[in-house]
Amino acid sequence: MTKGQVTERLNIWGSKLADSLYQASVVSIFAYAGVLLLLGSVGAAVWAGAVDVPEFHPR
Repeated sequence: MTKGQVTERLNIWGSKLADSLYQASVVSIFAYAGVLLLLGSVGAAVWAGAVDVPEFHPR
């Protein structure tokens, strides 16, 4: 294997790694936004009184 072939393979591997990291970050941003939306809707339901949340008094 020549130096040029090694460099080309490293470039391809680095490109695939960068692409997969980018896609993972995009997915994590969408997941985080979904969790925030879920928490916001639960908070709005509790605030509006649509859901009854009993008080918690530990002994």
